[in-house]
Amino acid sequence: MKRSSGLIASILVAAILAVLWTCRPLTLSAQTTAPAPAPVLNVAPREIDLGGLTAGQTLKGKFTLSHPGPASLTWSTQPLAGWTFLDQDRLSGTIGAEPGVLELRLSRFDDGNERDIGAPGATVTTVRLTLESGGKTITARRDFSAGPHRMAIPVSLPGGIRNLHIRFSLPYPELETFLSVDPPRLDFGTLGPGETATRRIRLTNAGRERLDWKALGPAPEEEVLPIGKGRYLSFQNTELRVPGPYQAPARIAETAEFSAGWSEEGGYPVSHPQGSNLKYRFRGTGLVLHLWKSPDGGSLSIYVDNRLVETVDGLSDPIERLTSNGIAGLNEGPHELTVVVKSGRLKLEGMTVYGQDVRRGPADWISLFPDSGIITRETDFVNVALHAQNVAPGTYRDHLLIRSTGGDQVIDLSVEVRGDAPAKIIDVYRYFRDKDCLFTVNPQAEAPRLHSGGYQRQGVAFRLFSPGTPGTTELYRWFNPGKRDHYYTVNRSGVNAQSGYVLEGVIGHIATSRLNDTRPLYRWRNPRTGHHFFTTDQSGEGRDRKGFRFEGIVGYVR
Repeated sequence: MKRSSGLIASILVAAILAVLWTCRPLTLSAQTTAPAPAPVLNVAPREIDLGGLTAGQTLKGKFTLSHPGPASLTWSTQPLAGWTFLDQDRLSGTIGAEPGVLELRLSRFDDGNERDIGAPGATVTTVRLTLESGGKTITARRDFSAGPHRMAIPVSLPGGIRNLHIRFSLPYPELETFLSVDPPRLDFGTLGPGETATRRIRLTNAGRERLDWKALGPAPEEEVLPIGKGRYLSFQNTELRVPGPYQAPARIAETAEFSAGWSEEGGYPVSHPQGSNLKYRFRGTGLVLHLWKSPDGGSLSIYVDNRLVETVDGLSDPIERLTSNGIAGLNEGPHELTVVVKSGRLKLEGMTVYGQDVRRGPADWISLFPDSGIITRETDFVNVALHAQNVAPGTYRDHLLIRSTGGDQVIDLSVEVRGDAPAKIIDVYRYFRDKDCLFTVNPQAEAPRLHSGGYQRQGVAFRLFSPGTPGTTELYRWFNPGKRDHYYTVNRSGVNAQSGYVLEGVIGHIATSRLNDTRPLYRWRNPRTGHHFFTTDQSGEGRDRKGFRFEGIVGYVR
């Protein structure tokens, strides 16, 4: 009995071990065959608007393809529906540590000779599309009618298909017209509740015949792209009315740093031929840079968080707008953009920052005047007003559609609506007599003194805030009748009584730190004569050449 019991126990142990051994491979197999997550493809830009395609013209664009994983990723284009390929119908590449680039070129296959297709006045144009990557190219052709077109380029990945989109327009040949708009993007800055801002766009006719147009805003959703999660920020400073050094507009002055040497052209920054730098602090997941290429353009490098993103060739004849490939897929949070212009002359327009919570505005918040017209060889202007009445605080992006017999154009609108009530601001007028600079908010009340003293009016210099505005304090005006010199300070006892200055009162309230849409008020002094000069121009309006020295910032004004 003891031997049989021992035998039975041995058999049971062996059976249990066999079961455990049998189950072990199944568990390992389940662990090793778990489906891997689909690879992520980042594309910048998300869509390319090539503009109008006329005879003899070649439109160019570039997609940058990248992915966050450590391993390489293989991709390939798929055959394009409706296109006839002249060679192979697929283009492939591999993305490794460095991003991949897919370049495209669009031109007229038949040099602009349209063909009738039966219906009266209806014609088609054959378009050639060339895709290039890694030294390999494929070419296809297809017939298109006049007007705007949007097409997808499908890219196959191990985890599925991603569509890259391009847009272009063909002019209407029977009218020999083509609509051109400037600018294609509008930055409305920051608006408070109930405020209204107005911008203007210019419409021109690139042809010889009459062009009829009509503006629609907001554009119907089915006519334009879905609203993207990004906001356009313009570098244009409309307050720069005379040629000279460039200064960033108040809406970006807190986050942008332009090195010395940038000049202005139309309010936009233009780099120095020997080099210029720009730093911009932003919060988001990516951005693209908008600029102009020109015959004297040079090389520009873009860094984000001290890492080289891309190098842009700014040389082109004729002058043309360019949007950089940019960067996407950043972690949501603060980042720093650095732009280094190494040579040549480059003009920057602005940037689009992605990753923000962007919404579309209400149906009635855009008004247009005029909203239609006819252009032959003259230029038409459309005033675009954005109304923030009953609009919740936040970042907004919308589109304006210009529909015409010379093709359709879409204008991008961006704005930030703040939640606080707008502070009341007061115009400050500047008067000059010899070296004396007099600021006043009430020229009518001081008219006798201004007239008898021989002061010359120079217009509105800046704006101050009304009493009670948070973050502001009184700005005092002092006067020395012996030297005929005015002095401005936030300190009521900031001038020595023995110095000969007499307190004349408060002219308004000035911000003590940088508020939204404010800029510094700078103080300069001539040590030889003792005269002071106050201006919002960082370069002192050239006073350094007249013996004046920079002394500091008085405060911040609108």
